[in-house]
Amino acid sequence: MAMDSVKQIQHKLKAFIVKYYINALIKGSILFVVFGVLYLFFILFIEYALWLKPLARTLLFFIFISVEVGLLLFYILFPCFKILGLQKGLDSNQASKLIGKHFNEVGDKLLNLVQLQQDKAQTELLLASIEQKASGLLTVKFSNAINFKQNIKFLKFLTLPIIMIIVIGLSGKLNPFKQSLNRVVNYQKPFSQPPPFKFKLETANLKIIEGQDLLLNVSTEGAVVPSQAEIIIDGQSFFLKNEDLSHFSFLFENILESFNFYLKANEVTSQDYQIEVLRKPIITGFRMFLSYPKYVKQQDEIINNTGNATVPEGTIITWELNTAKTTKLAFVTQNTQEPFKNENENQFKLIKKLTASLNYQINTSNKQLKDFEKLGYGIVVVKDEFPKISLTSDIDSAQFNMAQFAGQISDDYGLSKLEFVYTNLAKPEWPLTIPIAISNASFNSFYYLLDTNSPDLNLIKGAHYQFYFKVYDNDGVNGSKFTKSKIFEFYNKTDIETESSLLQAQKQSISLLQDEKVKSKKLDESVKKITDKLKSQSNFKWDDVQQIKDLIARQKKEQELINNHIDNLKNNLNQDSKPSKNEAINEKQEDLNKRLEEAQQLLKQEKDIEDLRKLSEKLDKDGLLNKLDKFNQQTKQNNRTIERILELTKRFYIEKKLANISEDLKVLSKEQDSLANSKDNNLSKQEAIEQKFDKLSESLKKIDADNKSLTKPMDLPKIQREEFQVKEGLKDSKKQLQTKNQKEAVSKQKETATKMSQMGEKLQQSMEGMDGEMQQENILTLKTILDNLIIFSLDQETLMNDFKNIDDKHPDFSKKLRQQKVLKDYFEHVDDSIYNLSLRMPRLSVQIQNEITDTHYNINSALKNLAENNIPTGISNQQYAMTSANNLALILNQLLDQMQNENQSMGKGKKGSESQSFSLPDIIKKQSELIKDVQDGTKKGLKPGNSKESLSEAQYEIYKQQEALKQALNEILKNSGESGNQGEKAKKMMDDLQQQLLDKGFTNNVLQQMTDLQHELLKLETAQKKQGVDIKREAITNTKTFVKPTIKPLDFKDKNLNKPEILNRKPLMLKLPYQKRVQQYFKDSI
Repeated sequence: MAMDSVKQIQHKLKAFIVKYYINALIKGSILFVVFGVLYLFFILFIEYALWLKPLARTLLFFIFISVEVGLLLFYILFPCFKILGLQKGLDSNQASKLIGKHFNEVGDKLLNLVQLQQDKAQTELLLASIEQKASGLLTVKFSNAINFKQNIKFLKFLTLPIIMIIVIGLSGKLNPFKQSLNRVVNYQKPFSQPPPFKFKLETANLKIIEGQDLLLNVSTEGAVVPSQAEIIIDGQSFFLKNEDLSHFSFLFENILESFNFYLKANEVTSQDYQIEVLRKPIITGFRMFLSYPKYVKQQDEIINNTGNATVPEGTIITWELNTAKTTKLAFVTQNTQEPFKNENENQFKLIKKLTASLNYQINTSNKQLKDFEKLGYGIVVVKDEFPKISLTSDIDSAQFNMAQFAGQISDDYGLSKLEFVYTNLAKPEWPLTIPIAISNASFNSFYYLLDTNSPDLNLIKGAHYQFYFKVYDNDGVNGSKFTKSKIFEFYNKTDIETESSLLQAQKQSISLLQDEKVKSKKLDESVKKITDKLKSQSNFKWDDVQQIKDLIARQKKEQELINNHIDNLKNNLNQDSKPSKNEAINEKQEDLNKRLEEAQQLLKQEKDIEDLRKLSEKLDKDGLLNKLDKFNQQTKQNNRTIERILELTKRFYIEKKLANISEDLKVLSKEQDSLANSKDNNLSKQEAIEQKFDKLSESLKKIDADNKSLTKPMDLPKIQREEFQVKEGLKDSKKQLQTKNQKEAVSKQKETATKMSQMGEKLQQSMEGMDGEMQQENILTLKTILDNLIIFSLDQETLMNDFKNIDDKHPDFSKKLRQQKVLKDYFEHVDDSIYNLSLRMPRLSVQIQNEITDTHYNINSALKNLAENNIPTGISNQQYAMTSANNLALILNQLLDQMQNENQSMGKGKKGSESQSFSLPDIIKKQSELIKDVQDGTKKGLKPGNSKESLSEAQYEIYKQQEALKQALNEILKNSGESGNQGEKAKKMMDDLQQQLLDKGFTNNVLQQMTDLQHELLKLETAQKKQGVDIKREAITNTKTFVKPTIKPLDFKDKNLNKPEILNRKPLMLKLPYQKRVQQYFKDSI
């Protein structure tokens, strides 16, 4: 128990000692901070005030360190060591004394206890005494002798350094103490005393991009403001620009390399600064390789130094860029960023296929600069456009199952195919196509003739159709695209509907042309009035010029209308739905076609109208009157031409309808006979046949009415009795079928069929007989006309020679003048005869009318000039009149010979089918015979002035034979299709020879011309043999049964689609912008 009390006392003593040193540690920490900070400020103040040298700063530094270390040891480390027992501290005696001093009740008791315990000679009494004393001290808490709060009094010493720091900080002098601290810490580094001012760099960023300028702004701070400042670069000094008080600047231009510099003023220098140059990533070479799609047929190209281009869709572009100081290139679009491939150190590459326009950026970067250059470009991608088609057609006005389509198709790069698509509206899901051949050029013009009767189309009669065209391009990127034209509606008429439309169109065309004939006669009257007015006036007035201009305008308009009506007549003539099998009808149709075409050429008169206009503008009265006279004569003949073609057309339609009825009767006869032999012989079918015959009867009545409207009606076949018999037979057949008397009905039907056939045969034979009779009548009329023409020509020649030997004072002059007037009247009778013949004879060509017009004009001019005592000119007119009359006689004589030959080969009014013609060897042989005849005439002395009648007859005979040879040569050249220069030369030589025969008779010069012509014909024969032309005579059998319908060509003046002028365009290797201009040009031209 005693020992436990002592141990407790010892433990409490140890706790006291630890607390004692903790208290010392607290006190030491406070004092350490106070003395350490004060000492630091002391040291810093010494350095701040004295700016010590490095040696002194070194001594000062280590003294500071030593003092601080001593304070640390004394105030902090030693108490810590004693607490930890690392250093001897208070012992029990010392602690007892301190405790005894603090606690009065303890006094020396604790010290005695400690001393007794330390006594080695311990007895039981001593131990008891110790135990007693220890027990008395157990209630005292020794640690209470140490009070930590006593250290608070030392905290007031901390206020001094804190106040100093606050004062220094508020005064702005903290920085000098920091600098002093820095100098003390860096005691070995020399420091100079602060200058009176210092430089402040206001330009914060000294990093500059290569090649750019940098403005360096500098200011000074301090008590002194320098008046000048310098910048030192690589040892070179440059003055700064003095902006204002204490502010300077310096401009660095085009900085290419990094460098150091410092500032200096009044021996005050700044620290060293560095301007760092950032290397620019730049593009030094730019190329684009454009690889165009093959189908655009453009040569690949390279574009340098730009990224802009216009390219067709599908172009592959390769960008190749050369760079400097660049590590990365980026291809940037609105939504994407793609790096270029680095081919080598300074070359980048990117490949893209473009199908849409693109705006893009190329950004350059390196380690220092990112996206430095941002070069913006644009690629315009031209989409492959849809092909275009412009089309015009007469389908809306087409009436006879024929329609024309013409147009232009185009594409930006080329076309692949064109199709004609047609659809039966009853089966719209089954469209059919017909390919149309085109080239693969970018521009094509095409013409398509729609023949609804063509077996290729296989169109159904009476059905509605839709037509359109589809054109395809050669798009190699998206695949071939197509464009459809506008859709045309078409109703394919039945044969009956077509025939009805044709009949109506024929009547309308004839009626309109008759109206124009009336207007044309009124125009003739206007021409006569103007002519008479001008003759009665002495001066040419402005009103007269205006009247002539109005006349010209009316004439042009009249010509255009008449030409259109004749076109319609031609179309109607050739658009018959039922071509005749009668060869004679087909030949008449061909002759009528020729006459219509000749009439159009004759009626043009552009040259005469232009001459009238020019003469009226020149106010040439005499020339104008002369031209008006000729114009008036031509207009008179033109009116006759209109009347003639009207009459011929009517006659032709009557004859053709009769021929068709004859054929229809034969067909209906076979149908009646087939019905009689058929098991399905019934009343309804018999009634159908009866209705068909009734229609034929009605047509015969209309034909009879049309015939009566002719100027000279034809003697039509009389078949009324046969018609009545057939009608009665049809009625009897129907009656027997109604009474179910089948046997008798069959008998009547067969009998009726026979009568129908006989009626058709009689109609055909009557028409052939009528043709034969008309041929005979025409031959007789033509002979009479020829006789009268020869008389006129001889009398005119005699009268012309008489006027050569007299003058206006001769007593017979007035008598001869009256004879010329008689000849004028005589020729008018001849003209009337020819006109009446032409009304029923289509073979009379326009050449006859030309010669008649020239003869009339020259006779009238001869009368006028002779009456005005202008005898030489009058004689010249007589010569021209006689020449024209001779030409007219020659033409009519050839026609007479042809008709007589045909008449000989015609049996009972039926024309043969074979004819012969001259071959080239025949012509050469005949030409040799003519040369001999001329040689004989020359030897006999038959020259102008000797034996006039003999000379004229011989001259006329040679002339006729020469004309026949010319016609034969024309036919040969036309049939061979190889006229060439030699053929044309031979024809020209024949024309000259004929004129010389008329003018000079048989002379050596004429003989030489005939010899030259013979030589030229031999050369032509040799040339044809080399070319493989068969020049032998050949019999030609006429197998023609149908003239293919022709239609009026479309008028494409506004569409640049005139068929003879379609351009064979080839695709041009042009760049895209120029291709666009070419396309726009053609577009604007359309």
